[in-house]
Parts: sequence; C-alpha cells; structure tokens
Amino acid sequence: MENDNQIVITPEAKASLTTAAKWAKFIAIMGFIGIGFMVLMAFFFLAFGSTMFRTMAPPFGRMLVVIYPVLFFVMAALYFAPILFLFRFAVRTQQAVVSDDPATMAEAFDWIKKYFRYIGILIIILLGIYALAIVGGIIAGIVAAVH
Repeated sequence: MENDNQIVITPEAKASLTTAAKWAKFIAIMGFIGIGFMVLMAFFFLAFGSTMFRTMAPPFGRMLVVIYPVLFFVMAALYFAPILFLFRFAVRTQQAVVSDDPATMAEAFDWIKKYFRYIGILIIILLGIYALAIVGGIIAGIVAAVH
C-alpha cells in the first residue's frame, strides 16, 4: 500500500531543483568573490587609510582609518555564513537529483533552512537597529530643539 503522506519529486520538480541549484551555486560563488573583495578593501584601508584620510580633521581621519577596515571585516564575516549555506544547498541538491538519494535531498533542504533562518534573524536585528536609530534621531532632534 502506498503512503499518501510522502512527497514525490516529479521529473518537472527535479528539473526545477536542478535549475535552482545551478543559480544558487552561481550566486554563492559570486558571494564568495564579494567576500574576497570586502577583505581586500579592509586590508587596503589598513594599508593606505592614513594617507587617504590625512586631509581630514585629526580625530575624524584617524577614526576612519580604524572604522573602515573593521566595517569591511564585519560585513565579510556576516556575509560568509549565508553564502556557505547557499553553496552547500546547491551542491547537495545537485548530488541528490543525480543520485536520487532522499537523505542527501533532506540535507540540502536543511542547508536552505539554515540560510533562510540566518537571513531572517539578520533582518530582525537590522530592523531593531533601524528602530533604535529612528528613536535616537527623534530624541536628538527634540534635545537640539530644546537647547
């Protein structure tokens, strides 16, 4: 007797998964290249930042020499995990479609779940930061208007 609770992946669905995996791999590879550029920019600002910002007022120029490299390193670090998850999803999906292995397909879906969870949490954190910035801006505006 056939179990009606199982999901069957049709040939059309396999074709769609194959296409999605190819695009996911492309996006992930471009993401890794982007991370490489972020790290290069961080090192660039470390090496040449003091020369670039020397015409600025002393405290601001020195701050930017530190802030820019840190910003680029943090962005690269935050970007690495979801790109890795997307790449692993692509590879496992391609393997699962070729081998018809349900365990590998389940692993692929686990990687895409991790990708979306990471991006979702990051969006929630950024929305919180935006909300704090808006409230801080309103408070700063009120304080400036009062003085």
